[in-house]
Amino acid sequence: MGRKKQTFVGKHLASIIVSAILLSNIAAIAQQDTKDDQQASSSDPDFDKAARFGKREDILDVALSPDGNKIMVLSAGPGAITVVQWADLNGGAGLQRVMSSDGHPNQLRWCEFVANDRVLCSVDVIKTDGVDDIGFNRKIAFDLDGDNMLILGQSASDYDVRLRQYTGSIIDWMDGSGKVLMSQDYIPEGRSDRIARRNDEGLGVVELDTRSNKTRKVENPNPMAIGYWGDGADGVRMVAFRANSGTNRNAGSSYRFDYRLKGDREWRRFGTFEINAEGKTRDFWPLAIDDAANKVYGLMPKDGRDALYSVSLDGQFSFELVFAHPRVDVGGIVRFGQDGRVVGVSYADEHPQVVYFDKYLNGLAKSLSKALPGLPLISFVDASVDEKKLLIRAGSDDDPGRLYIFNKDGRQLAEIMHVRPMLNDFKLSNVEAITYQASDGTSIPGYLTLPPGMERSTARNLPTIVMPHGGPASRDIWDFDWLAQYFANLGYAVLQPNFRGSSGYGDEWFVENGFKSWRVAIGDINDGARWAIGEGVANPEKMAIIGWSYGGYAALQSGVVEPGLFKAIGAIAPLTDMKDWTDEFRNFTNFRTMQRYVGSGPHIVEGSPLQNVGSISVPVILFHGDRDMNVGVRQSRRMEQALKSAGKSVEYHEFKDLDHQLPDSNVRAFMLLRLKKFLDRTL
Repeated sequence: MGRKKQTFVGKHLASIIVSAILLSNIAAIAQQDTKDDQQASSSDPDFDKAARFGKREDILDVALSPDGNKIMVLSAGPGAITVVQWADLNGGAGLQRVMSSDGHPNQLRWCEFVANDRVLCSVDVIKTDGVDDIGFNRKIAFDLDGDNMLILGQSASDYDVRLRQYTGSIIDWMDGSGKVLMSQDYIPEGRSDRIARRNDEGLGVVELDTRSNKTRKVENPNPMAIGYWGDGADGVRMVAFRANSGTNRNAGSSYRFDYRLKGDREWRRFGTFEINAEGKTRDFWPLAIDDAANKVYGLMPKDGRDALYSVSLDGQFSFELVFAHPRVDVGGIVRFGQDGRVVGVSYADEHPQVVYFDKYLNGLAKSLSKALPGLPLISFVDASVDEKKLLIRAGSDDDPGRLYIFNKDGRQLAEIMHVRPMLNDFKLSNVEAITYQASDGTSIPGYLTLPPGMERSTARNLPTIVMPHGGPASRDIWDFDWLAQYFANLGYAVLQPNFRGSSGYGDEWFVENGFKSWRVAIGDINDGARWAIGEGVANPEKMAIIGWSYGGYAALQSGVVEPGLFKAIGAIAPLTDMKDWTDEFRNFTNFRTMQRYVGSGPHIVEGSPLQNVGSISVPVILFHGDRDMNVGVRQSRRMEQALKSAGKSVEYHEFKDLDHQLPDSNVRAFMLLRLKKFLDRTL
């Protein structure tokens, strides 16, 4: 979960963050030389395998230019560096580098074309105020040759009365001319004797020219506004207001939505909605507006599961059920084209699924499934303005994915890039959707990955890793997973359970959440281990549990609940103490939200591995980045000390200037190698 700082500051910190970090750091990084991004091989085959599986994707993000003639790729460079590159699809010199971020701790998150020769990117920055690490996000724009780089939105002032953590969101990409509709956080100046001081405050909307950073105010700022919805036709049709202390779609918050009739400027009441302490609502939550149909699409529960509805914006509020699944939640909508129109709905049962409303895309998806039989996970990533050229991604459980360009006129499909070319030489594993019985008889879904080429009918007595997912309000899906594939390639069976507390299976499955109902979640995970043993797949003397984030918490807590079930425990960026974790948010605006989410009572102590290290009886290995904004590094530091003090076996690795995801290929390779050696030693 993100944290928004509520402390107000004056001139020094605000100006240092914007000027010193963004202008100096990013602009200087743009001039760096980038070496070949291939990891150096070693004579040690273990090192080579760890380096190849640990390398981040060559395609982190991708976009097509408005005219369809250029492609922009956000790629993992050496170590933590992320590189912006582009290529002419009609021929030329191949990928050309524009700029990069260092990754320690600045991160380029995504990039899009705003014109045929100009790119807009989102950059995350972490800075400390001496007490807490604070996350910042900025939107930047630059030409394809790297020139005319601008930080977009209202500029920082020495007299700003508070921190500007987030510039705003892109509401409409407009017509590919270099202009966008963007929400903007207006911050007033506090100095009283300044004649031209800024007084506007709150979230508004501007039409912004990314070449000059000049803006035209479209919606006046409002201190209570938290978000706007565009209609894909350069207009703003809905706005959300904070009705209590919540600052976004957080648990335990109230919101009011207003809307406009088509062609009208007057705001009208749409509704007021509540989200409970578990992040659930009984109300309609807007996602996107369809201008042509004059309606808004959104999620609303039906029979305890999220379903997709539409509501007319003509003043009649006609509700229509668009799509519901009898077993799982709707995951979201699929948008396409320059106007971002809604063309389908996504969900995941045993496999990810998309139902297309658009007849052409529906037909094309079926044709592509036949043309690419081994790559069933097909998505339409981007399109030219005239939609004659489409950017398509296809992948599967044993293929990390590849990019294609589809030319509509000639119905030609051309493969252009692989997502993880470093793994092309490896035979990868198929992933099987499975279910098993929990101790109370509940059927638990999950995924089983066996060593390459192995079938479950012949899988016997294998070393096995149970790998619970993070969140806990998340779930695993049938797809390529670099961590599971690495372990499978080492000869392990890997079980990924979607335990109760996971999202995607409706309110009843979510229970109270994986913290308040930790006993249920951990019980389901441990029952998965017993299922693997009972099936004959797992060797009970060679079973480990490894997880990331909440999965790391679950790994440690499983060792508390059933000492010895697992012979080794690995935890990456784990939460280890519930109360201490919520206290990390004390200086941030979502502190009360986190308190309500985790709750209070005996489960806080009983469910915290740090408070129960005496029960852990097997070796533990920990990994954590020291700039983790999701789970502070203190969680692992204290866990290591507690285990050492209790005389337990523990190995701890901490990484400088890295966040929760450890987005550094060298660090990930090191982590995989240490995990292999740890498992070799303990199993």
